[in-house]
Amino acid sequence: MCAAGCPYAVLRPAAHRAGRDELAGLVVLTAGATEHRAVVDQAPAGTRVVDLSVRRTGPTTL
Repeated sequence: MCAAGCPYAVLRPAAHRAGRDELAGLVVLTAGATEHRAVVDQAPAGTRVVDLSVRRTGPTTL
């Protein structure tokens, strides 16, 4: 996904195929707890990983 013409986020990457450098600086959107854990284990420190299956209440500030 791009925002203002720049890469911003990736939706459901194959954690075993996504390189650490490829995920750096991006928001990673996952579809469940297992996928979330796999990406967190693979992604570089500081990468924001969001599990879309978790229902949140109230506004979320990014």
